[in-house]
Amino acid sequence: MGNVKLSGEQVRKVEAAVRESEKKTSAEIAVAMIRESSDYARYELLAAVIFGLVYFTALAVFTPWLEAWLQTLTWSYSATILVAASGFSTFLVIAITYFLANLAPIDRWIVPRRIMVEQVRRRAMRHFLEAVVHRTRERNGMLIFLSRLERRIEIVTDIGISDRIPRSTWEGVLNELSSGLKRGDPGDALAQAVTRCGEILAVHFPPRPDDINELKDSVHLLGNGS
Repeated sequence: MGNVKLSGEQVRKVEAAVRESEKKTSAEIAVAMIRESSDYARYELLAAVIFGLVYFTALAVFTPWLEAWLQTLTWSYSATILVAASGFSTFLVIAITYFLANLAPIDRWIVPRRIMVEQVRRRAMRHFLEAVVHRTRERNGMLIFLSRLERRIEIVTDIGISDRIPRSTWEGVLNELSSGLKRGDPGDALAQAVTRCGEILAVHFPPRPDDINELKDSVHLLGNGS
């Protein structure tokens, strides 16, 4: 999915697609994007500690050479210097590794894929509830949720939609959206996905004479996994 970000113009393009799609159906479409669905701090810390342990083990193996080198640096060498150097350098390695583990490419490498999938799904469900997508009159709200760090997209539908439209239908939309994002134009890819969802929903939920816009058409840009 790449480093997906939306400019102001791209956001407006997606919002326009939502408005146009909802004119053709009584269903409601919500779109949200988040930087990351979880902070994954435990995995980053675990990776840092493991790397620090590997480093400390290597120090233990090469202790004679390290001690000989330290002796050349001082007139009054003692074992305390060796212990202090080993402890400080190990702490430094852990700190640097933990900092690097917060970078997106490394985060994606150290955190198990199944954990990321689960966290994105949970965060999408949470936003589905927070944005009250589940409170539409016909229970026909849906959410297109993108999580940038994990490079994952989730489509969450309310019971009114899931009862009539099989999950496999949305898999095609997800695949098309993922391909569009890889081409590098997230605004256009999202707008096309919204339009396609509107076409599918229109078949099962045509517009009603008394239809009202129950959800805001704005794209929800969420900052982090909190």
